[in-house]
Amino acid sequence: MTCYLSKDDWHSYYKKSLDRQKLDEMSSHLAQCSECQNALWQIQETAELLARGKINFDPPPDLKLNIMKTITKSGYQADSNKEPTQKETASSYHIELRNWGFSMMAAGFLLFALNLSSLSPNLLNTQVAQLDSGFNKQIILPFTKMNQLAHTLLIKIDTLTDNQNKSNQ
Repeated sequence: MTCYLSKDDWHSYYKKSLDRQKLDEMSSHLAQCSECQNALWQIQETAELLARGKINFDPPPDLKLNIMKTITKSGYQADSNKEPTQKETASSYHIELRNWGFSMMAAGFLLFALNLSSLSPNLLNTQVAQLDSGFNKQIILPFTKMNQLAHTLLIKIDTLTDNQNKSNQ
C-alpha cells in the first residue's frame, strides 16, 4: 500500500471502521511510513482536542415553540384590503416579506444547530462520530468527509505559507 492509496482512509482507520484486511494493510504501511504516522497523529490530536472541548448544551424543551411564537407572520404580510399611503408602496411590502424570509432562515439555522447539539455526547472517548439512532442518522452531515477535507486544506495552507515564507526570505 502506498501513501497515495491510504491517505483518504486514515480517518476511517482511526475510527476502526474499515474491514479487517484493509486495517491490516494500513497497519503494516503505518509501521514503515513516517508521513502517514504524522497524519494519523494529527487526526488523533484533533479528535482528542474536540473531545476535551465539548460542551454539554441542553436547550429548554419549549425553545422551539417559543421561537415559532415570536415569529409573527402577520406582521410581515401585506393587508390586501388596505389602501397604500404615499409612503407605503408595493416595494415596501416586498422588503418586509424579504426580511421575514431572513428571519425564518435564521430561525431554521438556529433550530438545526440545536438539533445537532444532541450529537455532542458522541464525542466522548475521542470517537469522532458514532451515531446509533435513526433520527441522528437522518440529520447527520458527512462529518468524516468534512473532517478529511478540513485536514487536507490545513495541510495545503501550511504548505503554501511555508513556500511563501521561504520566497520572502
